[in-house]
Formats: sequence, C-alpha cells, structure tokens
Amino acid sequence: LNEQLKRDISFILSRKVRDPRVGSVLVTEARLSSDHSVARVFVRSMSQDVGVNEVMAGLAAAAPFAR
Repeated sequence: LNEQLKRDISFILSRKVRDPRVGSVLVTEARLSSDHSVARVFVRSMSQDVGVNEVMAGLAAAAPFAR
C-alpha cells in the first residue's frame, strides 16, 4: 500500500500540479499509519535552482489539491 501511495503522489506532483517549485520533486518514500488516517511522505528536490524552503512552500500549497 505504501508503494502505491508513493506512485500516486508522484504522479499527481509530476503531472497534475503546475507549480514550478514542485516540478523537480522526487518522492522517495511514503509511509501510511496503521489506521490509514495519516501518511508521511518523504521527498527530495532534484533542482539546484529551487531552495528547500521554496519546495516546501510549493508542496504545502499543493497539499489540498493532492488530498
């Protein structure tokens, strides 16, 4: 289930979210809680041009869309 969640989030971020701050994000891992109510998603920025704070702001802005 964690791998499927990782693939789904990767797809949403790469194909559906149009924020340039999120375009270079690689989802490295996803962990779903035992009751499936919370997911922790680990990401890595592949861009040298976008800072960590900018990437995190882009992900925060995209979170409601990804839910």
